[in-house]
Amino acid sequence: MNNVKVIRVKESFDWIEIIEDNDNGRYLERNTITETQLQHIKEKWIELGLDHKSILWGDKKFKFINYVGYVQVEDVAIEILPKVSPQNDYQQMRNALIEMINICYELDILVDYTSNELEQGDLKEILAKYFANTLLKELHRGISQEYRLIEENATSLKGQLQVAQHIRNNVLNNKPYQVAVSYEERVDNHILNQVLKRATSSLIKTVRSFETKKQLRQIDYLLDTVENRSFTKHQLNEIRLNRTNKRFEKPFKLAKQFLLNETNTMQYHDFTNTFVVMFKMNYLFEAYIAILLEEILDRPVYAQDQRHRLFKNEKTNRDIFQLKPDVVIGDENQIIIDTKWKRIFDKEEVTRSGVKREDMFQMYAYLTRYKYARRGVLLYPKTEQPKGEDLFLQSWKLEDQGSLLRVYSVSLVDRETTECELLQILSDISS
Repeated sequence: MNNVKVIRVKESFDWIEIIEDNDNGRYLERNTITETQLQHIKEKWIELGLDHKSILWGDKKFKFINYVGYVQVEDVAIEILPKVSPQNDYQQMRNALIEMINICYELDILVDYTSNELEQGDLKEILAKYFANTLLKELHRGISQEYRLIEENATSLKGQLQVAQHIRNNVLNNKPYQVAVSYEERVDNHILNQVLKRATSSLIKTVRSFETKKQLRQIDYLLDTVENRSFTKHQLNEIRLNRTNKRFEKPFKLAKQFLLNETNTMQYHDFTNTFVVMFKMNYLFEAYIAILLEEILDRPVYAQDQRHRLFKNEKTNRDIFQLKPDVVIGDENQIIIDTKWKRIFDKEEVTRSGVKREDMFQMYAYLTRYKYARRGVLLYPKTEQPKGEDLFLQSWKLEDQGSLLRVYSVSLVDRETTECELLQILSDISS
């Protein structure tokens, strides 16, 4: 593990340079990767089925677009962080990402940078530590068990006698000392524990923290009777917790996220030096803003609203072209917000501040179809050092209708700042 090179980059901003395998001098530089290491990363990216447009290629260099997280393959690991700190502070960016994960996944991860245990930590170490802490705490309260129906030929009567099976299997075959019975038995080897076991096995060989590794080994021991198996994405998404195992929800959410980035081919290979946990940043940004708005407003907030379609077929009267704005605020005097995880500019010489034409047409559809909407917001993340306190960037009117479309950027350095700026934006556009 000590020979793993860790590269830290800002999503969509930082390039990773590709060097020859034998270029030992340049390998010591911060953002360099060998051709062989790149091939391993590319193979893993393809196996996971991640969007091919999420890697932007240059001349002997590449960078990640829209994905954040941590990918480790063989002897190289890349931590991809969102560019939300104007000062390019990686610790601040990591904290912001953890805060967004906390809100969107209903977790309570705390990062203590006063401790040197994690060597200032990276995303994998922080998530692994939280997973191990929360899971071990619940396992000490008792392992999750489920009832399973057992049907067998036994030497004594327990549970219910299966009369038909007993006559067919024992009476007619002259087995007087056996009885066909059915009964329920509490077992540890069920799907929830199997997911937790698999995630533990994945982490145990890749984490650097001695304390986290120790906790993971304790978990592995407590789950000794549980099968270590792989899962498809469909199987993971089908798992539902109930009132008896709800206390495992937090470690399960992380375990699921870890395993969603595992391929079926990995079931035939050792876990050593392979770990991937990725988040699609546009989804994370969208969900984060919607949840914060729900908490700070006393008006109804509708996330991913699907009440309207754009057209009706003239003959069949069937609706077509589903409209799904990210956030609709209120039932009257509505404000429609569409989040855009893209780079935005505050320079006057940049046309429309970099707002894409298709995004403006999309907002036009929302403002014309939602009859109570007169205000639309295209909301972008603030990535540069602000020149002033104004969050407003651009504004347009819909001709002859009185509707406004405005562009704002919002800071994501911490939750309190984001909530404060969201309130400022809503006040500004409502005035």
